[in-house]
Amino acid sequence: MYKRQHLPDSLHSFSAVSSFPRLSGLSLARLVNLTDITVSSVPVSTSGLFVILGNMHDIVSLTISHANLSGNIPKSFHSNLTFIDLSDNLIKGPIPTSITLLSSLKALNLSSNLISGEIPDSIGSRKLNV
Repeated sequence: MYKRQHLPDSLHSFSAVSSFPRLSGLSLARLVNLTDITVSSVPVSTSGLFVILGNMHDIVSLTISHANLSGNIPKSFHSNLTFIDLSDNLIKGPIPTSITLLSSLKALNLSSNLISGEIPDSIGSRKLNV
């Protein structure tokens, strides 16, 4: 019988690259002390990215790619973020203008999603892959 393992809440860095059959957004949301999260090629089931990031106040680097992540881009992010890669998912809707308020953001990758609307003007001076 399979026994579910719980991840310790005290983790500061978490990586899952093709190593899990799937992850729940609620499981990831419990990792409130993360500064770095990398999930690639692992399906993530959640009702939206805001569920995962809501309480991750110290997050600096966010990668959730090739994960079948759906929903919209959150209207706000925690200001510490320097790197965001949400590529190759099912994210839809516009890029919120609030993303331009992330003064430390150095790279943003939203490619291969269902993004609609215009790219906010002030985002053009950053490394961007949409």
